[in-house]
Amino acid sequence: MGAHLPMPAIYVPRESKLSKGRDCQGEYFPEVDSIKGVCIMVVVLIHSLPNLFFTDQISAVDRWLFKITRFAVPGFLACSGYISASSSRNRECRAIRHRLRRVLLPYFVFFVAAQSLDGWQPSPFGEPPLLSSATNTASARFFGSNPGIYYYVFVIATLIVVTPLIARIPDSCFPVVAIAAVTTHILVEARLICRLPFFWQARNPLRSLGPFLLGWLVFSRRAHVVEALLGTHRCIYLALLSALVSFGAVGLVKTSASTCFGKFLETSTTYWTLAWLYAICIPRRTTPAALSWLSGASYPIYLSHYLFLAHVPTMYPETPSAFNPARIVVLWATGLGNSALLVVIGRHLLGKAW
Repeated sequence: MGAHLPMPAIYVPRESKLSKGRDCQGEYFPEVDSIKGVCIMVVVLIHSLPNLFFTDQISAVDRWLFKITRFAVPGFLACSGYISASSSRNRECRAIRHRLRRVLLPYFVFFVAAQSLDGWQPSPFGEPPLLSSATNTASARFFGSNPGIYYYVFVIATLIVVTPLIARIPDSCFPVVAIAAVTTHILVEARLICRLPFFWQARNPLRSLGPFLLGWLVFSRRAHVVEALLGTHRCIYLALLSALVSFGAVGLVKTSASTCFGKFLETSTTYWTLAWLYAICIPRRTTPAALSWLSGASYPIYLSHYLFLAHVPTMYPETPSAFNPARIVVLWATGLGNSALLVVIGRHLLGKAW
């Protein structure tokens, strides 16, 4: 039942009846595989960039790369909503428990591994007092605060829990609810509403419901969306989306991420990019083998890649305020390559369900 999980990258055996990118009737969605494969590569790239949360001495190119790659996490959320919408078991408590186990058990394994490695410190992203101690492992596990990238486990587990409520939204009302959630997400990112400390902002459900519900909405109207994107006006839609993405990419060079408009443009570009990727991928009947493999392995890659990146910066220090593409490539290849190798070894030892 792994394909039904509202997960960024749940891993399902290629031989299983419900392989990745398939719904409960066995229909295959190559667009999901393609988008997830792209997004996991981008997630590793984001964590290979100089961390602008720790210092202001970041080059303009690094800042721009960070802003235009922000679509990766919302992309996983949108794919999760897309696949979740295909399940007929969204209201069953047993299915929800099963999904939570598949999400949380691997997380606990990698959490213990992260804690056991030398050099790990509590996430510096402004934890509240109950999380400020490295010994408070129960709180750290629950909130995904150490390392900080594990916040996403808390986010996706929350979405799993509320899935039965989402499934009860009347179909006629769903477009309004989804559009309202996307609008709220943009306003939250622009810090026009619900301004929270960074730690809680990352875990704010108002940031995750937008892309999740949008993916759910697109699947529920998939036949009409596909018909439109593959119809006579396909070139017009692609040109429009390409223009919006280009406008956002150029605009983000000129705007500051600290301004409301900069955040508004950044989040809007995220949605435009995802729409463009979906439009590009939708004609495909299959997914390229590499992207398909990355899609199926994306959850363990997400959980493990930062373990390999943790000590590389000390061996390959960055030059303040200087753009260093070679360093970024080394970190990206280290994180993606070693985590992919770990998946290969794990599947060889534990089976392809790993």
